[in-house]
Amino acid sequence: MRYLLLLTLISGFILPVTFDVSAQDTQTPATHNARYVRLFLQNGGMYEGEVLEIDESTFLINTLELGKMRITKTDISSITYITADEVGKMTKGNRKGDLNPQPTRYFFAPSGLQLKKGEGYYQNAWLIYNQVSYGVSDHLTVGMSMTPFGTGGTVKLGTKLSDKVNVSAGGIALIPFTGDDALGIGFANITFGDERKNLSISSGVGFSDGGDNITLLNVSAMLEVSSNLWIITENYQIFQTSSYSGNPDNVTIISMGIRRASRTRDILWDYALVAIPSEEVFGIPWLSCTIPF
Repeated sequence: MRYLLLLTLISGFILPVTFDVSAQDTQTPATHNARYVRLFLQNGGMYEGEVLEIDESTFLINTLELGKMRITKTDISSITYITADEVGKMTKGNRKGDLNPQPTRYFFAPSGLQLKKGEGYYQNAWLIYNQVSYGVSDHLTVGMSMTPFGTGGTVKLGTKLSDKVNVSAGGIALIPFTGDDALGIGFANITFGDERKNLSISSGVGFSDGGDNITLLNVSAMLEVSSNLWIITENYQIFQTSSYSGNPDNVTIISMGIRRASRTRDILWDYALVAIPSEEVFGIPWLSCTIPF
């Protein structure tokens, strides 16, 4: 029961002007021979490049990686004109056009990346775990959780040290309905990389009223395969020492899986297999659904 509660606890943690594509395109950047555009697609994809031609139904652009592409206007969710220097640099203030709508956590553990102010998500795992998290600011995220075992809350403070380094710290608490001791974890982490691919190293200290001391180390990583698919791995080493016996009880948890987004990227599905080698347990399925808002 304690490890199940612990797993439950762990799971808790660029705005340019755009134009409505439903109307005729009449926007023309002033006094430039070459025009550059950033197109966000309905399916979550994004293309940037020099505008070669615009007709009533399509854009023809010259992209850096794929060359000339003709894109139908009905497939476009928004259009942003940019400068040549902005090509290849994503600066959208919300995540609708981002290649990753959920970079702030892995399967369970939080990354050093933060929700933006006003962003949030609802997550359900195994049909029994429910979590709502909300970005109070670009640096503060709070959340609440509800399970059949207990209810609790989360808080995470974070900041960006550089374009490729983010840090965060926070806490998770759970009060069991069974009357058992309350559990909590204080954590700190550092994330190297960006929203497309990153690696996080975390440490945490658990607490309860039952006299057990719990510390953990976590290494997690995320790799984007496409605008709708990510590979995720999340791995723990948990050290638990009873104040009564003084004997350590170490547990290793390894997980590997994927995150898939729906076509409109309004629902994310996580699929993974979890192993606990020290307990000779392998192939535990993980399934969760996340709805960003």
